[in-house]
Amino acid sequence: MGLNYRDHAAEIGSPLPTFPRFHLVPGSAVTGSGGAVTVPRFAAEKLDYEGELAIVIGRTGRSIPEESAWTFVAGATVANDISARDIQLGENPALPMSSPALAKGLDGFKPLGPALLTTDELRSRGPLGITTRVNAQVRQSSSTSELVFTVPELLARISSFLTLEAGDVVLTGTPGGVGLVDGRFLSGGDVVTVTIEHIGTLTSTLVDLEPTAAT
Repeated sequence: MGLNYRDHAAEIGSPLPTFPRFHLVPGSAVTGSGGAVTVPRFAAEKLDYEGELAIVIGRTGRSIPEESAWTFVAGATVANDISARDIQLGENPALPMSSPALAKGLDGFKPLGPALLTTDELRSRGPLGITTRVNAQVRQSSSTSELVFTVPELLARISSFLTLEAGDVVLTGTPGGVGLVDGRFLSGGDVVTVTIEHIGTLTSTLVDLEPTAAT
């Protein structure tokens, strides 16, 4: 989901969306917690972090009613929506067009983990604090109370267009504090941690990778 936190919309000077903005990324983007994310050198110039609450779909559904949306959820985990901003904004000479799906969908760009908070626990906890750190420095500090569209609203809207299958993951958006705003982008060797209350801390280390020569 894009632009789904009030504080993030405010920091970039954007009005709140009237309809959820979403795009698709491939399963090959998913990786676990505690490992290294290899970043192709062509995508490393404006690399950004986005701490997010991730909803894991528990059973397949299409045109899911908002009032029963929680019954389609297995639980929630932590995500880092790593984004190559120059590709997203059409500023990368290797791909001179705007491509949010590719900017966010490169291999390993969606670390998830370290645990799953079950749906009953998630619903009983209320708003969850979310904090993103880069090399132990706090970059994002917010709460899911800042969400523009709730989880049931998101699932109802998305599933009105396409089928949500068991095992799919919906990243619900990121709060304010992204590197795109102040230019504090990521570089090789940086350690990014995203902590969400009652779920845990997701850790990823970035490693620059030169393009592999064709053989």
